Amino acid sequence: LRLVMERKVLNWHCMLIDSFADQSWVHDSWELIAPVDPMFQNILNYIDTHVLSELCADAADFELYIQWRYPELIYPDEITLSRLTASVTRYANLIMKFYFLQDEEDAITLDEWAAAGYMCSNLPKSRTFLNF
Repeated sequence: LRLVMERKVLNWHCMLIDSFADQSWVHDSWELIAPVDPMFQNILNYIDTHVLSELCADAADFELYIQWRYPELIYPDEITLSRLTASVTRYANLIMKFYFLQDEEDAITLDEWAAAGYMCSNLPKSRTFLNF
């Protein structure tokens, strides 16, 4: 199950680059992505659809994570593709640890996964990832 979830999000970055290939920030990952540009919301929607939703993560929680991770930034005014990519990767790693590497007492058991049809969306809300 873990490998299936990892595969779902493994290629998100390459697919994002392909989807937004005509944007200048794709070619310079340190260029600021203008938050007032409607494209910015498209990027967040893309990440939500291809990564966060696949892992049953909350998009608003992810944005809070970015703000926590880069407190020196004025989010979203100062976000770059490089920082966004690092944030998605690290946030996805936190999610995978939550689902699969918790200490035994708190771990989601195989029986719980089976009862949920091996889909995080079918787990009880108390067993899904929320960082903030």
